[in-house]
Amino acid sequence: MNASLVRSYLWQSLIKFKLKENMRAKTDPAFSRYILQVGNGLEEENEVGEIKLPSSLILEPNTQVPPLEQLIQFVFPSFDLHRLDPLSLTTSAILTPKNQAVDEINEVMIGKFPGKEHTYLSFDETSDPTQQGLYIDFLNSVTPQGMPSHRLNLKKNSPILLLRNINPSQGLCNGTRLICKEFRSHLIVAQIAVQMAPNIMALKDITLTSKNFTVQAIVVEKNIPRMSSSGTSLYQRIMLQDKEENRMQATVFGYNIKVFESSLKLYHTYSITNPTVRLTPEMFPFLENKNQLGINARTPVEEIEIDGLTMRTMKYNFTPITSLQQIKEANPRLDVLFVILNVGPRKFINNSYVVDVRITDQSLQPSVLSLWDHFLEYEAPAMANLPGSFPVVIGLRLKTSKYYGCTLATRNSSSFIFDVVLPEAITLQSWTIANTAKLRELAATEPEYLLMPKGPENPEDDAIKIANLPISVDKGQLALPMLHKLAEPKECSITLKASMHSYAGINQLRFTVHSISIDNNTETADRSEPLLALPPNTPNKRSKKGHSDSTASTSSPTTETTEETNPTESSLPTQETPASPNQNK
Repeated sequence: MNASLVRSYLWQSLIKFKLKENMRAKTDPAFSRYILQVGNGLEEENEVGEIKLPSSLILEPNTQVPPLEQLIQFVFPSFDLHRLDPLSLTTSAILTPKNQAVDEINEVMIGKFPGKEHTYLSFDETSDPTQQGLYIDFLNSVTPQGMPSHRLNLKKNSPILLLRNINPSQGLCNGTRLICKEFRSHLIVAQIAVQMAPNIMALKDITLTSKNFTVQAIVVEKNIPRMSSSGTSLYQRIMLQDKEENRMQATVFGYNIKVFESSLKLYHTYSITNPTVRLTPEMFPFLENKNQLGINARTPVEEIEIDGLTMRTMKYNFTPITSLQQIKEANPRLDVLFVILNVGPRKFINNSYVVDVRITDQSLQPSVLSLWDHFLEYEAPAMANLPGSFPVVIGLRLKTSKYYGCTLATRNSSSFIFDVVLPEAITLQSWTIANTAKLRELAATEPEYLLMPKGPENPEDDAIKIANLPISVDKGQLALPMLHKLAEPKECSITLKASMHSYAGINQLRFTVHSISIDNNTETADRSEPLLALPPNTPNKRSKKGHSDSTASTSSPTTETTEETNPTESSLPTQETPASPNQNK
């Protein structure tokens, strides 16, 4: 009593309201009058003191339908419709004076629910452990007041009633009605049916201090589980997107990955209640929300259907492989839809391992995707074991690489989707089936990759910059036709700096442009001034140790090359180039 509100020092300051009228009685005045007559002793009785009930309260005997079935049909006249909306079951109830009748009615009602039945058994014990074996059956047969029966049979979406005060501030108290959503070995996941609605929060509004909230989002990415950098735990990254197209990362650790293996499916929508919140690693700067969600076996996760959160709403801006050479951003994040031609072996390059994957798309232009770091440990084997001759994969947040020219490579925040069910991916998969012969021929040929960016489309801009132009010299000749194509139909004077580079056991000769002079008038070409300034600390058409400077003058349809090299200081090997009538060495 001392803990009650009337004993509080605030009681004197409160305004008290007294209820004078029964509002519920207004809805059924005839039944209210009948109850008053019974209570006042005015209702007619027989010789043994029994009263007659109104016919509206009596179920007439029916040989075809059992009385209990009639009662259920009367209280729940549209039970099939209620099954589709479990919350509507909480608006009606059958009251009985004895627990035995409650168990009988519940057994019939649970049998009407669809799905698998789950049974939970109580664990009873005696105060004296030595008597446990003698009284266990007796204890299981006893159902004390305020306790459930020994055997509890439940199905998904069946309503239950809470018999204890667990967390009154969150609405979990004696008498709270809940709807069963999930069943585990020693845990029943349920949702409050009435009294308190879930606090649905947008992903962008979640902070480190957010508590007691629910997220409704679609799974847009689900990475392969991998080991942490410390090597002590397994984790899996999941990317969520809500109705407002905000994205947020969620992480599942350890044995919880197995728990959610069959749930949290790609492109399915879920309601996630009370996940933990912590900071996101700095490798995901593209996310607006710098926090991430933690999901474990105790996190209520339920698949739902919401308009605006389906696979059809997912939008990707895929970059074609032929457009890689036009990327001008220094550090792009590209989404690419591609076909795998083959997966190469693991190689050791510059104190790190890498796996090169040859890819293409409907353009049949081959390219290379380099898998670095943990991607070669997990994604590379997954790509090699994908079903089909030429599987289709989506790569997210990839960057461009210059090892093979203009190709692709992974970064820490990159991700891959193998279970491609998007319409664009299905279209590409159908295309691969129709063009299997071409893809096999392409996979068997020596790769020829895009080596340099295209020139400007504006004809008034005559200055063309070439940086880190890789040219393979393993066959003993330079790829000067590329420069010839670049200059056509103009005459150029190009000053280059050459350096040797080795990658994957292949020697490559790289050129860096010092300046380009362009003049459409061939007579004044020799007097034209460079349109591109030399970089700082760059020698003017003279070689440094370990490098050689060369000036290439090209015109259409002929190509000329002039090289000035100090043979005593140059570290480049001598290259023999086949002579031609229009080419001087």
